[in-house]
Amino acid sequence: MRAWLQCLLLAALCASARASGSSPVAGAGPQGGAEPQGGEWKFYGTLDASLEVPTSYLFFDAGSISRSPDGHVKVWCKGLLKSALDILVAKLPDSKNDASLYGRVEQRIKDHYGPPLAAVEPLDERRNTAAYVQTVAMEVIATYGSMAPTIRSRLEFDCPAQRVRSLSVAIARDDVLPDVPESPGEWDPLALRTPGWALSRLLCAQPGG
Repeated sequence: MRAWLQCLLLAALCASARASGSSPVAGAGPQGGAEPQGGEWKFYGTLDASLEVPTSYLFFDAGSISRSPDGHVKVWCKGLLKSALDILVAKLPDSKNDASLYGRVEQRIKDHYGPPLAAVEPLDERRNTAAYVQTVAMEVIATYGSMAPTIRSRLEFDCPAQRVRSLSVAIARDDVLPDVPESPGEWDPLALRTPGWALSRLLCAQPGG
């Protein structure tokens, strides 16, 4: 395991022991500093490589969620290149330019921040600590970093019918996302244990979803 992750893991575990029963707060944001630019991005899965999009980590913008009385939920999502994000996470403490990002990761762990995905997967500081810290780091980079997305989409979930459709999809070419008008696609059933299924469980579990 990376040395810096080990240090943060130890700090998280020790803080948990001192907290005597405190639990993570899902959706809690970073303490202090500027507000996120371009959204508050939360990790929800991995998109396998295809002919158009390389393997990417997927995030949804918690601030873009809109709900309707009929149980439909709309949200903006983006993908970040997995290989590049893995490298950034590994090098996070070594770059002076990323000092503020590392500080945000450290602060979220001290605050027992709970990634939303922990509600549907074993992803907390006690049961799966390495994955927990990795997820916190990725969310900080996705929110406050400057990585260009591989894909950007707006999705609509029909929670009562357990189905999803795309409202818009833009795929990057040479690190540039084209402007794509909204054009609703066909409804698809949610396949179990897919990123879309995980995201639906997070969004549809909320009141009104």
